[in-house]
Amino acid sequence: DDLVTIGLVNWVGDGVFQPSFWSSGTSLINVGVKMGSRRVYGILGLGAYPEGDNKRVSAITGLGVHGDFGRLWVDVDLITHHLFWTDPSLDMIGKLRPMVGFRLLDSVSLFAGPTLEVLVSRNGQTIGMRARV
Repeated sequence: DDLVTIGLVNWVGDGVFQPSFWSSGTSLINVGVKMGSRRVYGILGLGAYPEGDNKRVSAITGLGVHGDFGRLWVDVDLITHHLFWTDPSLDMIGKLRPMVGFRLLDSVSLFAGPTLEVLVSRNGQTIGMRARV
Protein backbone atom coordinates (compact mmCIF):
# COMPACT_ATOMS: atom_id res chain seq x y z
CA ASP A 1 0.00 0.00 0.00
CA ASP A 2 3.04 2.31 0.30
CA LEU A 3 3.88 1.88 -3.39
CA VAL A 4 4.42 5.15 -5.30
CA THR A 5 4.05 5.19 -9.09
CA ILE A 6 4.73 8.20 -11.28
CA GLY A 7 4.02 8.10 -15.01
CA LEU A 8 1.36 8.65 -17.65
CA VAL A 9 0.05 5.07 -17.51
CA ASN A 10 0.33 3.09 -14.26
CA TRP A 11 -1.08 -0.35 -13.60
CA VAL A 12 -0.85 -1.59 -10.02
CA GLY A 13 -2.46 -4.92 -9.09
CA ASP A 14 -4.30 -3.67 -6.00
CA GLY A 15 -3.99 0.01 -6.87
CA VAL A 16 -6.36 2.59 -8.32
CA PHE A 17 -8.04 2.57 -11.73
CA GLN A 18 -10.91 5.04 -11.34
CA PRO A 19 -12.89 6.65 -14.15
CA SER A 20 -13.90 10.26 -13.33
CA PHE A 21 -16.40 12.70 -14.79
CA TRP A 22 -16.42 16.39 -13.79
CA SER A 23 -17.19 19.91 -14.91
CA SER A 24 -15.30 23.19 -14.52
CA GLY A 25 -15.36 26.75 -15.83
CA THR A 26 -12.66 26.05 -18.39
CA SER A 27 -13.96 22.67 -19.59
CA LEU A 28 -17.65 22.00 -19.15
CA ILE A 29 -17.25 18.30 -19.97
CA ASN A 30 -14.30 16.29 -18.63
CA VAL A 31 -13.69 12.57 -18.58
CA GLY A 32 -10.55 10.95 -17.24
CA VAL A 33 -9.05 8.07 -15.33
CA LYS A 34 -6.89 7.99 -12.20
CA MET A 35 -4.25 5.23 -12.27
CA GLY A 36 -1.62 4.28 -9.74
CA SER A 37 -1.24 3.32 -6.12
CA ARG A 38 -3.80 4.07 -3.44
CA ARG A 39 -1.84 7.18 -2.33
CA VAL A 40 -0.21 8.57 -5.49
CA TYR A 41 -1.78 8.44 -8.94
CA GLY A 42 -1.51 9.77 -12.47
CA ILE A 43 -4.42 11.32 -14.38
CA LEU A 44 -5.19 11.05 -18.10
CA GLY A 45 -8.28 12.52 -19.72
CA LEU A 46 -10.05 14.70 -22.25
CA GLY A 47 -11.96 17.94 -21.75
CA ALA A 48 -14.33 19.96 -23.93
CA TYR A 49 -15.92 23.41 -23.87
CA PRO A 50 -18.50 23.19 -26.68
CA GLU A 51 -20.28 26.55 -26.21
CA GLY A 52 -19.84 30.13 -27.44
CA ASP A 53 -16.97 31.64 -29.41
CA ASN A 54 -14.30 29.87 -27.35
CA LYS A 55 -14.98 26.26 -28.33
CA ARG A 56 -12.05 24.06 -27.38
CA VAL A 57 -10.93 20.57 -26.47
CA SER A 58 -8.05 19.61 -24.24
CA ALA A 59 -5.82 16.68 -23.37
CA ILE A 60 -5.56 16.35 -19.58
CA THR A 61 -2.50 15.00 -17.76
CA GLY A 62 -1.61 15.22 -14.11
CA LEU A 63 -0.42 13.83 -10.82
CA GLY A 64 -2.27 13.58 -7.52
CA VAL A 65 -2.15 12.34 -3.94
CA HIS A 66 -4.99 10.71 -2.01
CA GLY A 67 -5.94 10.34 1.67
CA ASP A 68 -8.74 8.05 2.84
CA PHE A 69 -10.71 8.64 6.06
CA GLY A 70 -13.53 6.10 5.98
CA ARG A 71 -16.30 7.41 3.72
CA LEU A 72 -14.55 10.80 3.46
CA TRP A 73 -11.48 11.31 1.31
CA VAL A 74 -9.14 14.12 0.30
CA ASP A 75 -7.29 14.50 -3.02
CA VAL A 76 -4.86 17.14 -4.23
CA ASP A 77 -4.25 17.17 -8.00
CA LEU A 78 -1.86 19.16 -10.13
CA ILE A 79 -3.09 18.87 -13.72
CA THR A 80 -2.66 20.53 -17.09
CA HIS A 81 -5.18 21.01 -19.88
CA HIS A 82 -3.25 21.10 -23.16
CA LEU A 83 -5.55 23.18 -25.38
CA PHE A 84 -6.44 22.30 -28.96
CA TRP A 85 -8.52 24.65 -31.12
CA THR A 86 -8.21 27.08 -34.00
CA ASP A 87 -6.09 29.62 -32.09
CA PRO A 88 -2.53 28.24 -31.64
CA SER A 89 -1.49 31.12 -29.31
CA LEU A 90 -3.09 29.49 -26.25
CA ASP A 91 -1.03 26.62 -24.95
CA MET A 92 -2.29 25.25 -21.66
CA ILE A 93 -4.10 25.76 -18.39
CA GLY A 94 -2.41 24.53 -15.20
CA LYS A 95 -4.66 23.68 -12.25
CA LEU A 96 -4.14 22.97 -8.57
CA ARG A 97 -7.25 21.18 -7.26
CA PRO A 98 -7.61 20.34 -3.56
CA MET A 99 -10.88 18.47 -3.04
CA VAL A 100 -12.91 16.66 -0.44
CA GLY A 101 -15.14 13.75 -1.37
CA PHE A 102 -17.86 11.66 0.22
CA ARG A 103 -18.17 8.03 -0.86
CA LEU A 104 -21.84 7.23 -1.57
CA LEU A 105 -21.15 3.67 -2.81
CA ASP A 106 -17.93 1.68 -3.25
CA SER A 107 -17.38 3.16 -6.71
CA VAL A 108 -19.45 6.40 -6.57
CA SER A 109 -18.44 9.61 -4.76
CA LEU A 110 -19.48 13.24 -4.74
CA PHE A 111 -16.60 15.71 -4.48
CA ALA A 112 -16.00 19.45 -4.43
CA GLY A 113 -13.20 21.92 -3.92
CA PRO A 114 -11.60 25.16 -5.13
CA THR A 115 -9.33 25.36 -8.15
CA LEU A 116 -6.35 27.63 -8.77
CA GLU A 117 -5.88 28.04 -12.53
CA VAL A 118 -3.01 29.55 -14.54
CA LEU A 119 -3.47 30.17 -18.27
CA VAL A 120 -0.32 30.08 -20.41
CA SER A 121 -0.71 32.15 -23.59
CA ARG A 122 1.87 33.29 -26.13
CA ASN A 123 0.16 36.63 -26.82
CA GLY A 124 -1.59 37.52 -23.54
CA GLN A 125 -5.00 36.44 -24.83
CA THR A 126 -7.74 35.29 -22.46
CA ILE A 127 -10.48 32.75 -23.00
CA GLY A 128 -13.25 34.65 -21.26
CA MET A 129 -12.01 33.77 -17.78
CA ARG A 130 -11.84 36.29 -14.99
CA ALA A 131 -10.45 36.04 -11.47
CA ARG A 132 -13.00 34.39 -9.19
CA VAL A 133 -13.13 34.64 -5.42
